Amino acid sequence: MINCHRKDKLAQTIQLKLLVAVSLVAFASLLATGADGASKNQPPIVYQLEQYSDSLGDCIVSVYHDGAKVVCKKLNCELITKAPDWKVHCFRKDDRMEWSNELQKFNGETMSNPFARLRPPRQAKLTEVGHGALNGLKYTKFKTPISANDQLYTTRDIAVAQPVEEFLARLYFTPKAEGIPLYRCVDNKPDRKIEEAKVGIIRVGANTDLRTGLVKKLETKGWKKIAFNSSEFMVPTGYKQRKEIFEVSYSSEKKGEFNEIFDAIGFKTDARTLKSGAKTK
Repeated sequence: MINCHRKDKLAQTIQLKLLVAVSLVAFASLLATGADGASKNQPPIVYQLEQYSDSLGDCIVSVYHDGAKVVCKKLNCELITKAPDWKVHCFRKDDRMEWSNELQKFNGETMSNPFARLRPPRQAKLTEVGHGALNGLKYTKFKTPISANDQLYTTRDIAVAQPVEEFLARLYFTPKAEGIPLYRCVDNKPDRKIEEAKVGIIRVGANTDLRTGLVKKLETKGWKKIAFNSSEFMVPTGYKQRKEIFEVSYSSEKKGEFNEIFDAIGFKTDARTLKSGAKTK
């Protein structure tokens, strides 16, 4: 009888240990599951946003945790950044040209304005003032010290690595905040200082936005989830490398117009040095 009792107790102990082991495995599986319910071993979920920037025009922004891709329809160029090096690649397929550099040396303003200074996202002191949702995508609303109308909306519903957030903040030159930028409006006061860049002996207004009052800089029109396709985030090879990003983001036609402006204001030299250090001919 004693031996049978011991056997029953041993069997119960083994069953209890098996139950604990199964529970631990299930718990570990839950930890490995992301916010979208997909295992880390499965392809990531991509969020695709339709955004409008007043300087870059309509953009299709595709992001997942470890990467981002932007298609600028107005400039007819694309940008890609992803782990592990987070290098930013800007390229255009029609001319087969590419610019690439460290994330810290990227600024979306220089894509549409060669006189713009290379600078990081603004470190403005933001104050949380509310919340909202865009087709189910929750966002947080912030205001800057400039005025209550100077606002930035970001979303944390899309889980991404910090470099993705910084890349988009640099792309749209929004104040640095946690989350992906969805909306930005600025309060351009009439007495604000206009930034200038010196080209040769001529000073050119680097801030070409002379509008006053409330100006919408970024707007998100819609978003959706799409299946991950690794080929969409592959950087093309064999493209001619350029030293300045605007050499890629500007089309051949736009660069021709740019040179005509130089000729019209009286430049006679063959090499014209810009503030960024590049030379245009």
